[in-house]
This record gives sequence, C-alpha cells and structure tokens, in this order.
Amino acid sequence: MWQQLPYVVALVLAVAGIAYTNVSHRPLVGCWEFLALAIGVVCFVTKWPETQGKGAQLRLIWT
Repeated sequence: MWQQLPYVVALVLAVAGIAYTNVSHRPLVGCWEFLALAIGVVCFVTKWPETQGKGAQLRLIWT
C-alpha cells in the first residue's frame, strides 16, 4: 500500500484539478505545470532504487 501512495496522491491531485477547472470555468495552468513536475519527480524517486548500473540510471534520468 505504501508503495502506491505517491501515485494515489498524484491521481487525487489530478482529479481535484479537473474538478476545480470545471467549476471555475478557467484553466489552471500553474496547477498542471506543478502536477507534471510532481509526477516526474515521483516517478524518478520511486524507480531510482530499482535501477542497476550506470546505463540504467542514465536512461532513467534521460526519460
């Protein structure tokens, strides 16, 4: 359960952003920029311990 928590939080933030955008009838550019950056960081941090070797780490950084 704890391993999936960062992904659940990202999903909840995305749904909240969509709901707020629909209610307010205006785009939340800052919210989506933050969410994109946060999801990238979550993916990087959660997969870093699983990478083995310098080549795999460089590929993760590039991706």
